[in-house]
Amino acid sequence: MNVHVGLRECIIAGLTVLIARLALQACIASRLDAQFAPKSDYGLVSAHCFNSTLTATGLDIIFVHGLGSNPDTTWHRLVESKSQDDSGGPSLKRRYVNWVTDFFCEDLPAHVQKNTRVFFYNYEDAIQERRTRLGQELFQEVSSLAVKQTPERHFILVGHSYGGLVIKEAIIQARLFHSHRAVNIFQQIKAAVFLGTPHRGSASALQGARVAHLFRLFGLGTSPEIMEAIRYDSVELQDMHRRFEAISNHLKIVNFFEKRETARASCWGFCSGLVVKEQSATMDRPSAEIIGLNTDHWGLNKFGERNSNYKRLRNKLIELMEATISDAWMAHSVYSVPESTDSIYTRRSDLSNALEAKLGKELEGSTKIRHPVAIDGMWGAGKTQFALRYAEAHRLQYDTSLWIDAGSAATVKASVYHCARDLRLSVEPDRTKPGHQASLKDNPAVHIVLGWLQNQNQPHDEWLVVLDNADDLDGGVRDVVSSGVRGSVILTSLGKECVEILYPGAQQLQGDIMTPPESSSLLLRYRNLNITEVSRDV
Repeated sequence: MNVHVGLRECIIAGLTVLIARLALQACIASRLDAQFAPKSDYGLVSAHCFNSTLTATGLDIIFVHGLGSNPDTTWHRLVESKSQDDSGGPSLKRRYVNWVTDFFCEDLPAHVQKNTRVFFYNYEDAIQERRTRLGQELFQEVSSLAVKQTPERHFILVGHSYGGLVIKEAIIQARLFHSHRAVNIFQQIKAAVFLGTPHRGSASALQGARVAHLFRLFGLGTSPEIMEAIRYDSVELQDMHRRFEAISNHLKIVNFFEKRETARASCWGFCSGLVVKEQSATMDRPSAEIIGLNTDHWGLNKFGERNSNYKRLRNKLIELMEATISDAWMAHSVYSVPESTDSIYTRRSDLSNALEAKLGKELEGSTKIRHPVAIDGMWGAGKTQFALRYAEAHRLQYDTSLWIDAGSAATVKASVYHCARDLRLSVEPDRTKPGHQASLKDNPAVHIVLGWLQNQNQPHDEWLVVLDNADDLDGGVRDVVSSGVRGSVILTSLGKECVEILYPGAQQLQGDIMTPPESSSLLLRYRNLNITEVSRDV
């Protein structure tokens, strides 16, 4: 009789375990059921935001998800919208919005899009992989990307929750192995953005550890030690943070934290309250920025609309990206424009808009040049100042900007030698004998600078050359008209026939007519008067 009862209890216990396991499997179907398993690839995955072909310079921004996240949905929010069905009745439609690809990429300014690629870093998201291994794999992925494709590009890393810890570990690994790699990506990582990252751990991690123990009890492969290692004031986290602080002074760091309590089930257990409190989500360093968002922990990386939370994150990311691109441009670009606009320069909106439109139109059927424009006008009309203003305002648009004073053969030679020096080109001495009149095309500096421009043929090799004061069209200026598939040329001259020395089909712009408001503004600036403080009768 006792044996019979023992067998029955064993059967009941076994059925209980089986039912419990099936129930748990139902809760985490995305991990065990092929129908719901993540479809995204692991590793670095392109967001395919832009048709970018940049291979040498620019910026890569990488988004790293948190622990227990599904790569397919971690950056998504389910959005409901009302519509009408075929019968005209009300219908509720649901769709997932990926804010990175649907909003963020679209909102980037054109000059940022031109230089940016967007990636997701996806890793096995069950509670199994240790942080050190995940950080090492992220470091290896970024290193491989840099070596194969982008040796001079810079990186901005964005991590949600545990993903921020993975980023910190990857940066530590990059510093540790920087001397053993073909490309030193440690110095190329310029900023890290943390979205609710538990730098000091989280009290909710203990609940997550209990859940992991429960999963393990029923044969579901998890590592409770992962969660226990990120409990609040964990010694392991403190050690890692000290190592990170010691090596990250060159980084721009921004910490976002949640302002609203969380009440939902997750890999952390059933969370009620602040999952990562402000004191854990921020750093005690003056240079680190701290920004709070009016959302809970799981809303820090999910936006279904362009609300105030999204805009604060977007604006900060764009600010970091523009600063990184600008710094990279300053390090690699050449701006050989010796002058600056005069203090009395008056903006001519119509003329500026017309010039931008003409320089935005490619010369059809030409393999010589992309955007040639001639600006003619009487002496004193401000053509030089206008061209200078364009060069200054569009400095980041061109990787190389050169200014050549085409007033005479002597000024051309001097300008071109100056450009060659700024381009760090080796130029042989001019061996023209005194008194001998040699053509400009035979000048060593002219020859090497024009050749260098013609060889710039990569997408990131955009250049601008301004030929100013080309009034003597028979003085050899034709010999210094630059050519190249990535080039734009602006030529200023007194005569309308100046367009003829450019390429057939070149655009022309008349620059000697000022509107009454522009004329008034110029006179007032000349007299050091403020236009807003002067009556209309003056």
